[in-house]
Amino acid sequence: MNACKSEGQNHKLSGKIVVCELPSTEGKCYIINDDVKKEFFLPKTKEREYDLQSWLNKKDVLIGIERNKSQSRKTTHSNLVLLDTLGNIIERLIETEEGQYIGLAYPSSNDSLLLFTTEVETKEMGALELFNRPVSINVINFKSRAIIKQMPNICSNINFDIHESPWSPDEDKFVYSIRSDRKVVEAGKSGMIYLQPEDGVYIYNIKQDSFTRIAEKGFYAVWSPKGDNIAFLNDNKIWLYKTLSKSIELLYVAEKQEQLKIIHWTPDGDYLYVICPKYGGNNFNMQHNEKLIRVKDREEVSFVKPNIGLNVFTWK
Repeated sequence: MNACKSEGQNHKLSGKIVVCELPSTEGKCYIINDDVKKEFFLPKTKEREYDLQSWLNKKDVLIGIERNKSQSRKTTHSNLVLLDTLGNIIERLIETEEGQYIGLAYPSSNDSLLLFTTEVETKEMGALELFNRPVSINVINFKSRAIIKQMPNICSNINFDIHESPWSPDEDKFVYSIRSDRKVVEAGKSGMIYLQPEDGVYIYNIKQDSFTRIAEKGFYAVWSPKGDNIAFLNDNKIWLYKTLSKSIELLYVAEKQEQLKIIHWTPDGDYLYVICPKYGGNNFNMQHNEKLIRVKDREEVSFVKPNIGLNVFTWK
């Protein structure tokens, strides 16, 4: 089921998008707002480097990861920070000790809560421990900065999958995925015991402290701002989980040689923005491509493309 192409005037994307260019030794970023690009740079010193994570929804404040470096340039630990739109540090929200790392961070729809992941070094896993660190999910009350929920050892970091827009609009639930198709194992090393070893797309309900697996396979799950749909990828297709009927529908099938890489809801919840490059033989000669799919009728809509490519971006 491929989306039909809707001709006519180019649709204009709403909201603000921050793009961080990769690779960028300078930490170059830019804000796209009403077709205007404003450039800025993330700070960088010999001791610290910074990665972009997400926006706050109610303020023009960015959430980032501060990576602390040793003299040999190895990252020793990382902190969770707030930055302004010029790249200046406003506050260090969470500071960790050596061997501890912040992974990802996403605010709830009204910035009441902040979900972030942490990892701890597991040197007993051998040379590939970087890919097998256990992931823990943490939720803080953003106003008080108090941790209200900790979920340790969900799975290894290479199997954990969560992206911008994991929260339900009511801020009671969030969605994430576990995928075992990505494995890096060193011979002779046994794995750890994790809370959830099964593949699938999961909803966690904070108030009920309960997990629901809504799909046996899938990844890149993102919750619509309207709350009615959770979109996710599986088998190079886009699927919709209908939160009211608890049913799953097919939205889009990739075209020949097209690889679905990234999906993101537009701020109004009416469209899915899709980054879907096309590859030649043996995955060479990648041709960048973006699509916009109107969810109500599954039509592909002509739009003004932001040309994000495979760079890191956050959109609100």
